[in-house]
This record gives sequence, C-alpha cells and structure tokens, in this order.
Amino acid sequence: MLALGAHLAHGLWSVVNDLGATGQRVRQVCLVLSGAIALVIMVANIAIPVAVQIGVVS
Repeated sequence: MLALGAHLAHGLWSVVNDLGATGQRVRQVCLVLSGAIALVIMVANIAIPVAVQIGVVS
C-alpha cells in the first residue's frame, strides 16, 4: 500500500506539471492535494482487510 500511495502521489503531481501549473501557490496547493488524495486512497485500501480481520465485515 505504501508503494501504491507513493505511485498515486507522484502520478497526481505529474499531471499538475504536465497541465502547465506554473504558479508557486498553485504548485504548493496541488502538491498537498496530491498527497492527501493518495493518503485517503491508501488508508481506505488498508481498512478493507483490517475490517475483515477484526470481524466488522464477515
């Protein structure tokens, strides 16, 4: 999952660069957003097997 999170964060950041975001503030906001989106997806993917293991989902 860590590899997936790093891959997603890098991919989202690359999209911002490829689309031509050149402003310092825009780049900083997009960097934070790409990390946050990747973190949410990573935590959600980790939560599925954990929920099965602890018995929340049968």
